[in-house]
Amino acid sequence: MLGKGSKILREHLDIQLASDMARSLARVLPIRLTVYDPEGTSVCSPSYDSPGPPIPSQIACNSPLLEAVHEAMARADGVRGSECVTVGDDDRGVGLVAPIWIEGESAGALVGFSGQAAAPAGGLDGMRSLLASYARVLAEDARNRHLVGDLGKEVLARYEEISLVYKLHDALDISKDRNQALDVVLNSVAQTLDASLLVLSVPGLRVSRAFPGGEPEEGGERGARFGLQVLTEILERRSREAAEGIVINDLSQDDEIRPVAGGFSHALAAPITVDRDHGVFVALRKEKDSRFFAGDIRLFGTVAAQAAIILGNAKAMETRQQLLAEIEMRNTELTETRDVSVFALARLAESRDYETGLHLERIRMYAALLANGLKETEEYADYITPEYVADLYRSSPLHDIGKVGIPDSVLLKPGKLTPDEWEIMKTHTTIGGDTLRDAENLVQTQGRSFLSVGRAIAYCHHEKWDGSGYPTGVAEDAIPLSARIVGLADAYDAMTSKRCYKEAFSHEKTREIIVQDSGSHFDPDVAEAFLAEEAEFVDIKERLADAGSGP
Repeated sequence: MLGKGSKILREHLDIQLASDMARSLARVLPIRLTVYDPEGTSVCSPSYDSPGPPIPSQIACNSPLLEAVHEAMARADGVRGSECVTVGDDDRGVGLVAPIWIEGESAGALVGFSGQAAAPAGGLDGMRSLLASYARVLAEDARNRHLVGDLGKEVLARYEEISLVYKLHDALDISKDRNQALDVVLNSVAQTLDASLLVLSVPGLRVSRAFPGGEPEEGGERGARFGLQVLTEILERRSREAAEGIVINDLSQDDEIRPVAGGFSHALAAPITVDRDHGVFVALRKEKDSRFFAGDIRLFGTVAAQAAIILGNAKAMETRQQLLAEIEMRNTELTETRDVSVFALARLAESRDYETGLHLERIRMYAALLANGLKETEEYADYITPEYVADLYRSSPLHDIGKVGIPDSVLLKPGKLTPDEWEIMKTHTTIGGDTLRDAENLVQTQGRSFLSVGRAIAYCHHEKWDGSGYPTGVAEDAIPLSARIVGLADAYDAMTSKRCYKEAFSHEKTREIIVQDSGSHFDPDVAEAFLAEEAEFVDIKERLADAGSGP
């Protein structure tokens, strides 16, 4: 069996160089040169212009010449030199054999035939150093050609690897879903490696993709699908045991794989691990002469690592999305629970008064309507955000929550209140504001904006634009905007609703009062927003009217 050096000699010997050297020497000396490998096969048989002894293309096994070739090679093995051996041959006369040393072994021999039965010893001695030099030249040239060829292959492999990494860079975009990213990987690798089939399988992540043909389980006979699945499992086990890429270049010689090879002749596999989930990346070829090489293993390992990153990113993204969905669901549940609890509390407070829960429904719808109207103006466009409107909608039912602290004798009195009673009634603003302030101090930051708006409304919804309101008599912009909005909404609802001590005002009369009191009781901007949205006010009033209410 030929060794590595002998293969290099056969594949990389410069035939033209060897032939030119042989013909040049034949012009000045009576000798014919040729090159043989260790098995006695001619690697280079130059043609000559003049007649001479015949040069055999194959040396017979029992020939003294072959023995001489082996003797010269044995000497070279011992001293790593190129000492020539003289041999006599009846057919071709006296010959010289110079070993060719490549990659630490005798790769073959340069053989010279003199064509003379008994050439002068001095003449042969004179040719020994020349043939030894020729042998070294041929060996060095073949070795250099081999190294250049390997370097070229290495450069090409590196170029393909770098090009593939650039292609795969797009697949790492986390905005792509997992299947899109894996399709980029499979398409790019299939083109680079010229694979008949690529399979990427990570059972723990429910990943099972192939190119071409979609999922490995799709198409073909049931037996073929089962065979591919078993083949993938075998390669996954072996690559994981080896902890690196493996190549099997003749599946028909593998007893375990042969029954499930499914027409494939060569396989390349690299293990994939994503967290604790193990899988495999497999490349298969059908052409029997289309082998995988060491460079393919390195390239495939790089791709497998990229695929693991993609799958890891996808898994992390899915986990993150699930967590965000869970948080969103919990937040939604908490928000709904909070809103229901707040509204129930506000309604409980209102139940002690003549007003009903529909009053609270109307108030928050009026307030949201006014806020959205103000948002359309240049002055309030940046201040009033969707979050602000949502907080206003949630907190406006709390405007009279302080009434829980007002005695029934005052709160439920059907007639006009005395001055002292009126002073007690006005304290519902401070009772409500103080209560919500204390609650605000107990909750976390997430609920502060909501309770802050509710506190401001409870304290200030009876303040007036001109400073004549209560409880503190603040005026104009010193009154929180939320309180100015709810103040008009509450006044509109109070005037248009029937109470035991009064009849309901019509919308038209209520409108006149609001217009008249704009700039004194009401913020002029809020009054303008009311006028712009009054048709909606009428619609809400009629849709959510209390039973037995007036016009």
